[in-house]
Amino acid sequence: WVGSFRNGIDIYSPNGSKLKHIESETVREINYLHSNDGEISAATSAGIVNFKRDFSIEMFSKSEDLPSNSITHFSGEYIATAKGLAYRENGKFHVLSTVQNLPNNSIYTTLQIGNITYAGTLGGLAQIEDKRVVRSFKDANSNLTTNWVTALCYADERIFIGTYGGGIFELTPSGEIRSFEGEAGKFVVNPNALYSDGQRLYAGTLQGVKILDLQTQEWRSVGKILPSETVMSVTGNGRKVYFGTTNGIVSVAKDYFEKGENE
Repeated sequence: WVGSFRNGIDIYSPNGSKLKHIESETVREINYLHSNDGEISAATSAGIVNFKRDFSIEMFSKSEDLPSNSITHFSGEYIATAKGLAYRENGKFHVLSTVQNLPNNSIYTTLQIGNITYAGTLGGLAQIEDKRVVRSFKDANSNLTTNWVTALCYADERIFIGTYGGGIFELTPSGEIRSFEGEAGKFVVNPNALYSDGQRLYAGTLQGVKILDLQTQEWRSVGKILPSETVMSVTGNGRKVYFGTTNGIVSVAKDYFEKGENE
């Protein structure tokens, strides 16, 4: 399943042939796709769309009490919207916002680890437990020097934070923020363009892909193999890593990255 921002969803077979195109007024601008037990959910600019196995849909939007139709991401029970972090309880949507101490109401990404959920916002990173914001990280109180958090990834029991312009940070087990500016520099991590295959962390940026080897801790940059330097999404399976760019998709065998060279 491949979502685009203007042309809905295309579904491809494993050999790359297109099987189906889905596009409508509600299924057009796709921000995020998630698979769960054979069913697909899409975060769109018109709400959340759940696709059943027969391609019938279930739609959740502002008309069902979501705070906004603009959905950027979701994980666990939390839904990232342009007007707060929504969750459903007793059949009704509720919202965490700046009133409940979120750093900002514009939410770009979420990450659930056990009973803790992290929300990346335009104004910093929020840690949420039991439907409460228990801590916020931003430039005023931590080493998170760029408040606009665009992507989160849990890799090798480590929490990585992608930002718009500041590159990547790590939230350590002690609750401190570590910057990788010295090793990797400053750059834009595109919304939810962080992925790990267990061996490496991949970040989609405006200038190709930044890769961290989780064993050696070495960073590298990859660009020549990409159809475009602007990498909007990254995902993979046991054999390949897929990069969605502004000029199409490329799949790369995992062993390609074992060379450890910049390009």
